[in-house]
Order: sequence, then C-alpha cells, then structure tokens
Amino acid sequence: MDVPKISWTLVHAQLAVLSAIGGATGAWCTWRQIYKRRLEREGKVVKSDLENHHPDEARHFMQYGYRTSRVGYAVMHCWTAALMVGYVLVVVGCWIGYAIFADLYFPPSAEYWRSIFESWDGVMFPWCVVFVLSHLLLGLVLIFWDAIKSQTMLPATSMREATHLMIQEVHDAGTGPLSPQGPRATTRRRHHRGARSPSLRERCGERCAALSRYLKRVQATEVLPICSEEGRRYVEHMCVRYTYCDRAQSFVPAGQLRPQPSEILKLRKRGGLSEAEALQSRERSGPNAIHVRVPGRLEALVKEFSHFTYIFNSFGVWIYIGYTTWNIGLLWLLMTLGSGLYRALGITRPNQKKVANLARVHQTCSVLREGKYKDVDVTEIALGDIVQVNAGRDVELPCDGLLISGSLIVNESMLTGEPMPVAKTPIESDEIRPKSNKVFAGTRVLESEGLPEDQHRALVYCTEVGALTTRGSLVRMVLFPASVRFKYTEQLPQVYGIMCLYACVLILLKFTSVNEGSWVVKFLNIACCLVGALNPMLPVSLVMGQSASAKRLTDGENYQIKCLQPGRIPIAGKISTMVFDKTGTITKSSMDLAAVHPIADAQLLRCQRLDGAPDGAFAAGEALWRALRRCHTVKQLQDGRMVGNELECAMLRRMREMGDEVPEDASVTVRELEFDHQSMTSGVVLRRERDGFLEVFLKGSPEKIKAAARASSCPSDYDATVTEYAKANYYTIGVSHKMLPQDLTHQEVCALAREELEKEADLVGLLLFQNEMKAEAPEAIRQLKEGNVRSVICTGDSALTGIAIGRQCGIVEKPILHAVLAEGQLRFSDEKDQQVCDPLDPRYQLALSCSAWRHLCEHEPELLQEIWPRCVVFGRMKPVDKINVIKLFQRQGLIVGMAGDGGNDCGALRAAHAGLALSTAEASLVAPFSTGRQEKVSGNQITLQLG
Repeated sequence: MDVPKISWTLVHAQLAVLSAIGGATGAWCTWRQIYKRRLEREGKVVKSDLENHHPDEARHFMQYGYRTSRVGYAVMHCWTAALMVGYVLVVVGCWIGYAIFADLYFPPSAEYWRSIFESWDGVMFPWCVVFVLSHLLLGLVLIFWDAIKSQTMLPATSMREATHLMIQEVHDAGTGPLSPQGPRATTRRRHHRGARSPSLRERCGERCAALSRYLKRVQATEVLPICSEEGRRYVEHMCVRYTYCDRAQSFVPAGQLRPQPSEILKLRKRGGLSEAEALQSRERSGPNAIHVRVPGRLEALVKEFSHFTYIFNSFGVWIYIGYTTWNIGLLWLLMTLGSGLYRALGITRPNQKKVANLARVHQTCSVLREGKYKDVDVTEIALGDIVQVNAGRDVELPCDGLLISGSLIVNESMLTGEPMPVAKTPIESDEIRPKSNKVFAGTRVLESEGLPEDQHRALVYCTEVGALTTRGSLVRMVLFPASVRFKYTEQLPQVYGIMCLYACVLILLKFTSVNEGSWVVKFLNIACCLVGALNPMLPVSLVMGQSASAKRLTDGENYQIKCLQPGRIPIAGKISTMVFDKTGTITKSSMDLAAVHPIADAQLLRCQRLDGAPDGAFAAGEALWRALRRCHTVKQLQDGRMVGNELECAMLRRMREMGDEVPEDASVTVRELEFDHQSMTSGVVLRRERDGFLEVFLKGSPEKIKAAARASSCPSDYDATVTEYAKANYYTIGVSHKMLPQDLTHQEVCALAREELEKEADLVGLLLFQNEMKAEAPEAIRQLKEGNVRSVICTGDSALTGIAIGRQCGIVEKPILHAVLAEGQLRFSDEKDQQVCDPLDPRYQLALSCSAWRHLCEHEPELLQEIWPRCVVFGRMKPVDKINVIKLFQRQGLIVGMAGDGGNDCGALRAAHAGLALSTAEASLVAPFSTGRQEKVSGNQITLQLG
C-alpha cells in the first residue's frame, strides 16, 4: 500500500503530540512521587480514618488532604484537549473519506482533498491511528477519572491548607501490587517460615489478585472539593456533611448529639438555645435538610453517556461509518442515543426526583430560644433546639430527637411499614429509653399533648438533623444501594471471552486467507469482525428490554409492582431460593387473641377459647381476667383508635367484643412497666379501689415469666404445654401476678427496682394469639416448587411457630429437627418426641433458632456448610440475622429473592438479588421492587409474577 507523505506526517504529528504530553506527564508524576515520599519520611502526609455513615453496612474509608497544582491541572487539561481534538478529527476524517470515496462535498471541495491525500487509503491511514488512540484514551479517562484528578494535585501538609479531600475505600490489607501486605511481603513471609517457594502459577495468581485489588482501590477513589461557609470548611459525602475539626485535624461528621438527660432538662429550664448558639450549631452541622442533587437534563445525559459501555458503542458506530457502511453506523448510533436518552431522562432522572421529593420537607415549626417560642422553617432547626410539636393531618416530625415534655402519638409506618400508632413518653432525669423516648424525622404526628405553658404541645430535643436523621438514612439507602454480586453479571465476562475467541478465529482467517490489498482495509475488516462478534448493541438491548419490563410491571393491572432498579429484572427470572418473612407475607398482618389457659394452684385448668362466652371460667382464673383488662400500656385516641403494642391492642379488642361477659374491676394504675427487651416482659402496678391492695401484673415470653415466678406456682407440664401451643401456630404469652404491701405509697412504688416487682410472682395463665395464614399461600408455594424454586421462612417469631406455618403452606414436607442452644451445646431434636437426632441425616429438614444460627456461624461453620440445604425455617431472627441468612445463600452461588412487609426486613430486602416489599410505606423505597397489593394477594403470588 502506497501511503502519501502527508499521511505519514499526520501520524507522526499525532505520536509527537502524545509523546510530548506523555513526557510532561511522566516528569510531573516523577516529581510528585519524590515530593510525596519526602513528606512521608517527614511524617507530614495528611491522612486519617473517615467515620463511616453508610446506611446499612460497615465500610472502612480513609481521607487524604490534597491541594491544587497549576502544573498538574495544565497536564490534565492537555490530555483533555487532546481527547476532544482527537474525537473531532475522527468525525472530520470520516467526512473527508466520503468526500474522496463518494465525491461528497466537504469544504473547500472534494477535488482539493483528493489532491492532498491522493486516495481513500491516504486519509483513512491517519484516521485509523487517531481513532484507536482517541478511544483508548477516552476509556482510561472515564474509568479512572477521580484517580487521574487526584494525581494532578499535591499532598497537603495539613488539612487546613488542603483544597480537596480524597476519600478512598479500604477493602482489605494489601491494596497494591507492591504494598507491604502485597505479594512480595507474602513471599518474604513464606521464605522466612522456611516454606517451599511458590510456583510460577502461584506467583502469577498473587500478582493478578494484587493488581485487581489495586484497580478496585483506584476506582473507589472519590475527590471532593472542600467548601467554605461562614468561615467553616466542610465536604459532603453520601449526603452527610463533614466539617473540619481543629482538634482532630480531620473532617468529622456533623449533625448528631448524644447528650445526658440532665443536660437536656437544664437546657429546658434556661429557655432553650440562644440565637448565637443556634447560629453556631447550624454553621457547624449545616441546615436541617437532606441535600439530594437532581442533575439537569444535560448533566444527566453526560453522566449516562460517560459509562464505559458507550465507548465500545462509539467504537462500533464510527468503524462502520468510517468503512463506508454509513447506514449500519447511523442505525446503531440512533439506537445508542435512544436507549441512553430513555434511561437517563425516562428512568434515572425521574427516580432521582422522587428521592428528592421524599427528602424535601415544606413546613414551619416553633422552637424555644431565649425563653420564647419562635416560628422557623424546618431547615433552620439546629442541633440542641427544643422543638414544639404540633399535630395535624399532614404534620411530620422535622428531626430526630428525644421527647422531654408531654406525650406524643405518632405513626411510624415510614419506618416499619405497619400503620400502627405508637405512643411516646418523655425522658426521665436519669435514663433514656430509646424505644419509648426517641422520635424520628418523617413520622406523622397523630396527637401532641403538653403543659399549659408549652401551649399544650409536646416538646422534643433535637439530636439529629439533615442526612443523619432516620429519614435521611432512608433516603441514602435509595441513593446508595448495597452492592450485590450477581451471577448474571459475573458470567458476562465469560460470555464476552467466548465472543473474543470467536473474533480471534475470524481475525486469523482474515490474515491468512484473505488479501484485501490494503492494510487500512484489513484493519477496518478486523475491527468490523471484532465489533460484530462482541456486539456493542448487546448492552443497549439489555437496557431497552429492562426498561420495557419495568414499565409492564408498573402499569399492568395484574402486577402494579414498582421497580426502582430495572437491572435486577433479569436476575428475578433466575431466582432459585425464595426467603419469606412470616407475618404479613405468608400470614395476615394482624394477630387475634384466640384463647386463654388459666393456671391456679400450680395446675393448668381447662383452656378457654374466646370465640364465645367464657362458660364460667372466671372464678378459677380471676387474676388472669383482670390482667386481660388492665395489664397493658395502650392509649386511646380521640377517634377511638387504640395506640400501643399490637398484641395488647388485640387483647383489648377481644375484651371489647366480649363486653359485659367479662367481669369489670375498679382499680387505679400506679405504675406502668413498658416492654423491656432484656427481660422480655411488660406489666402494670394497680391499686384496687375496694380494699386499697396493690397488685402487680406481668406478661411476656413464657420462658422469662417462668424464670421470674415462684417455682411452687409453676405446673409440671408448663414447658410441654407451651411447646405444643407453638407447634399449633399459637403465639404464646405468659402472665403472672403478685401482691405488694398495702401501705406502700405511690412514690415508693415508683422507686422500687423493676427486678423487685417482677420476682416471686405467681403464674396465672397463658394467652394464646393466632396469626392466620393467607388462603392463597399454599397454592403459591406449590407453584414455586413446580418452578424448582426453594422456599424458606425467616421470621422473628419462634422457630416452632415457623414450623407450624411451614407445614400448613407446604414449605415443611419432611420430619423436622429443631436446633436450640442449651448451656453452650447445640442440640438437634425431633420437634414431635424431642429425641436428639443426627443433623446430617438426610431424612430430616432443619429449623434453627437465632442462638443456634449464631453458634453455627461463629463456632461450627463446617457443620453449617453441610446442613444449610435442608434448613427451611429460621426463628427469632433479628434484622441483621436475616441479612446474614441471605448472604449465606448467596455465597453458595444461589440467586436469592426476599419477600417481606418492609420495616425490619429492609436490610434483607436490599441484600437479596430481588427484594420485594409488600408495602406502600416510604420504607419500601429501599427495596428494588415494591407493591401495595398485599391486602388483595399474597407476597408469594406477586413473587411468581415477578420471577
């Protein structure tokens, strides 16, 4: 091929320009590295841990101070300019090629360009060079932009002089190929121990692993500009504001307070914050707002088309346009632009708007400052402010805080997914009870009552503002979803590897059997083979298919499933294991008091069902019936609704239904014992009006009530009876009763330790609550089995209750062993005859309690690895345990789905490959899929439609 001199000149010019910029870059990096090492030797490199506030997982971040350098920025802008000029030359070169080949007009004329380059090969030779270099450079810039940006800066000797903060996630020790914990150190340790020298294959594997860790570390780099406001320096990372602290010499999160009760009450007495203190607090922590930046249309498009997949699309488009097949190239260009436009402006940006609307609050409220109440916008609330809480239809709490005066009744469905009112009580002078004293931003206020001097409104002390509130955490869960490893995406490189092998075969055939007569034509043919084999339209097709599927799920009358992450739709079709919460998913959301079993004189009397008249059982269990009436902490709203624990509300509803059939007693409440998570009990102290005697009623888990009661009052068959009720799908509550000395005053009763009130009581009965299974659940589980999808129950109820429900709906099909931890020993026993059996026996399925699950994870992981395929019920599981169950299945290479009603399932819904929230509450936004159809159809049927 004869190439004109002008073509070689253009190629040499391109290489010379890139060599000059590369030389300048090399010189700059060398000098920068020398400068950095000198600072490291002198101990002047500024770095420290960054306190992590990721919404749902522990991650380790480091912060480094950097300052801008004119030389570094000049070098970076040279590369940016070279990239832009190169891309322009690609477009212009195509046009000139068509001017020469097809006599298409290009100024000044086609004849002019033909006389300059002599032939089509003459213009396409330098075009191929600039085309390849531009796309290689573009790929490197887009992948490592933040790392490149940090390399243009110099390390700062103090955070005070830093202009930028580099934040880097630390995945593990030894993040670089030459780090002290890298392969060289590993090799040195092996030689030091006298072990055999690693083979060439092992050394290559170590090097590849180290390089992979290094690239992950580089890609996890984020460079943030340090902003200044009213003399305070700060950055925003994951919506959280970090302000500079002189004492720590680093940036620390602002927006939280952890005061003592006495400090709060002192602030209340002196009339709240002063205006100067409030201003200083706002300057330090920022406004009480969650800053969710919604990009403009142009910015959204730029961010979308900056993805690496569009580089390969660009490669394919311009190869075909340059090789005179403009019709194919333009078609691909239109498809790429169309899919990118739809994804950026039709999916991503609208979803960001929804999140921004969720984060935005338009409301005014009153705060106590300098002894007077002042109306301010919610964004002006400062940490430490005392906020007066109003009640109303659309009134929401503006911040997280502690109730310090009055009483509140709030709807926490945003957090739990359950629209059940919750009563809040003020803090005491010596103790804070988070469950009863803590209030959360975004929860709706149903009733607010307080002292006359506070305008009959409750007062809340502000402890968190902005993104660190509970509402902010919810928003950040949506903005920064948990990373989930998909087998689907992990196998894509293998698919592309097979395609590359196919392309290599075609390229080899091109070299050996075809003579095009021109190296330019040969290069373009090879590039076309590569593009055709790897198919750059594959990502575009996936995006378009996922978008169409998400629209059908949302708009279909039989689906009505909102999809926040369309990329998970293909994964949902490959689910192999489905994990179900019990309450609200397989069973109905509410519980009913079905029966009571009185105890008298250490004997279990006849069980009394409550679906009719009590048949004269009052005389034998009088204390139990009084407990049903009075042993609760339920409050009643003005409209008649009951507020409190769900089981207590169900208990009182049943008493209301029975009406006059239940004997009434006249007594005064002296002290309420709210539910305590440690003792797992609640209760009340009453003074009878007829004789003035004091009596204590306690209720809680049957095991805890028995442990605190007098042994002489416990029936011999108590444990067996409780177990049988659990097997029969009853949620069982134990009740006990004791008398106190009549001469105790109200103050003396309140001063008694809770342990004193609970011990040495007499057992008086059991309360049996029932949670009915949804009628359609068994059929849905059967259909899942036909689709070869394994179903598992993961519930906060007891494992025995889960077994009963599992057997009713078809998840439990074989004899089952119940694993419990007793005195540090793990025991697998048959749930029918309690005989100890071998957990490795394949004839049995397994049910694990929370304690057994944690014991297996921490002390016997080998046994857990052998038995997990037969574990079908997990009981008494906390939210973190549900997440770990999901991750266990994922580590086995399974595609895992999760269905729950939100609230304490949020973490598991996010951790699963396809999480489906059966709720319309704001908490459901954290799940990839959500629906409000749980009242009409079970979660199992919706899961079938999703998969």
